[in-house]
Amino acid sequence: MKVSRSPLVGEGWGEGTWRILGLAYQGAFGLSFSAQRSIAMPPNSLPAPEIVEVDGLSIPMRRLGAGGAIPAVLVHGFGSDLNTWAAQHPELARDRAVYALDLPAHGGASLQVPEQGLPGYAAFLDRFLATLGLERVHVVGISMGGAVCLAAALDHPVRISSVSCINSAGLGDWVNHDAGETYFRAADRESLRAALAPYFKDVGRVDDASLDAVLARKARPGMVEGLRRVRDLVFDGDRQRHVFTDRLGDLTMPLQILWGTADRILPVSQVAGLADRYPVHLLEDSGHNPLFEEPGRVARLLRAFFHHVDRAQ
Repeated sequence: MKVSRSPLVGEGWGEGTWRILGLAYQGAFGLSFSAQRSIAMPPNSLPAPEIVEVDGLSIPMRRLGAGGAIPAVLVHGFGSDLNTWAAQHPELARDRAVYALDLPAHGGASLQVPEQGLPGYAAFLDRFLATLGLERVHVVGISMGGAVCLAAALDHPVRISSVSCINSAGLGDWVNHDAGETYFRAADRESLRAALAPYFKDVGRVDDASLDAVLARKARPGMVEGLRRVRDLVFDGDRQRHVFTDRLGDLTMPLQILWGTADRILPVSQVAGLADRYPVHLLEDSGHNPLFEEPGRVARLLRAFFHHVDRAQ
């Protein structure tokens, strides 16, 4: 059994109060955070996304890096966008091309929702890779994005070299339905901060400017309606419509799992039976969003896994 635990203090950047240097990291629900120490450049110096067309949909995409190593593709979670990965993207791109994209009905992408839910998103991801001419990639997904990556690896495996799932949907039956509904209803700073509390170990670290940015993003015409449609296709109340635990043995590529143990959206108990088969890294200073609560730890684990798979292949 391989289970690694993130230390409570020390080890790398990103621990401590995010506001200290005021370096913004845009993340889940369009939030921005600050980091105590930066792994690379702050997101406001990252290049603007370019737009690619996939099946007639306009999809924002940011590419960083180059090199001969297997490229990586980063898939955000429900209600989020490609800026979820702003803290990790430059670090992961040190020795390879790394792509982050907005899924349909998210971020700045076209608002059309894949009618099949997760299978539709998995098919879309495969066509995205084909559109870019990517023959082999590491895929990384957080939350619903993890389930999209698992579905793609199972149903469209030809282009996928490895899968990394972070606090992923698709690995257990239950999901915190009430948290999503509260987020949809939030209309001001106070109600939004309360709605976001289940997503973080310490929601007090989210500042007012970040909350204002989320409220503005929710105001995009059609956004909330599209996200409700996505939610209903992927989840059935507090139940997940697609659970892949019985199919993981069919994967033809390596899988690793990272999980913030304070998660109140998808509980860590959902991976309790997987640690004897796959690398499972428990991040004890994180809730549902370890990309922001332990950003450096996540980047290091992903890079190490990529290098291991690269050497094996």
